[in-house]
Amino acid sequence: MRTDYSKGMIYSFLGTLLLSTNLITAKYVMQGFSVPVFTTLWTLSAAIHCFWLLAVLKMLRRIPLKSRSLLVSVISIGVTTGVAMTLTWEGLSRLDPLFTSFLWRFAPVFMIILGVVFLKEKLTLSETMCFLVMVVGGMVIAMGRWKMNSTGIVLTLLACIVSSVSMLLAKRVVHEVPPLVLVLYRAVIALPVVMIWAFVQGGMVIQATPGQWGMLVIGSLIGPVVSFYLFYRSYEYWDFSHTTIVSTLDPVFVAPLSFIVYGSYLSLKETLGGALILAGALYFFWLHYRERLLLSREPRSTQ
Repeated sequence: MRTDYSKGMIYSFLGTLLLSTNLITAKYVMQGFSVPVFTTLWTLSAAIHCFWLLAVLKMLRRIPLKSRSLLVSVISIGVTTGVAMTLTWEGLSRLDPLFTSFLWRFAPVFMIILGVVFLKEKLTLSETMCFLVMVVGGMVIAMGRWKMNSTGIVLTLLACIVSSVSMLLAKRVVHEVPPLVLVLYRAVIALPVVMIWAFVQGGMVIQATPGQWGMLVIGSLIGPVVSFYLFYRSYEYWDFSHTTIVSTLDPVFVAPLSFIVYGSYLSLKETLGGALILAGALYFFWLHYRERLLLSREPRSTQ
């Protein structure tokens, strides 16, 4: 891995910033379609964006995979992405974007656990306490609206788990597949998954305005394509856990956007839960950098 913490930080931050628009734009576009139709069109549009970007960058020749194991990994990324998309948009259709954004703070918890198990990353006692604080914060938020829409909450949490698996798989192959090519694979392979689900669900409704069609095109470029490209680039420069923790800042960007577009805000209890999640995440991030700073100040041994 080409270790470069500055580039890792920049790519992670920009990826999180752009991904924060995903829930806002998707919620707006979703009002003009049934959820299965929206999910299919959103995924198809993302795949088309990848194709033209790769064509412009003259990278289409880099699409072939070199080994069977790599092929299996990429297919797994696409399938888990398709499942995560269906769960995500079904959950979002029942919840507001800001509340959904805070629920998605459970995803870093799952990602770090997967990183410990499969990437052999280690957690200290302090880091473990950070995650406990994040879990408590998520529980506080969920309890605030559980009776309102428990189905939406469960679907979103399941999406967090499946998406975490997809991101872990991407981390393991990103050094063998160019990030933008990997984004194309995840979209193209996810497409038949969401199409099958849309066929089973039925109820095709299309009553979108020109503005919603336009936002579909723009949003599917910014969210599922550019933001994930940036996340995958960050994996090339630093640890999986570092990108994961930076992504917990997503609600900081979603909150003002949600208020401006929808006028939605959290209750006092939900704000407390969100503050706990962000506090745990930021403290975890600070612990990592304090450790790196101390290591950089240690005198090097000379022979």
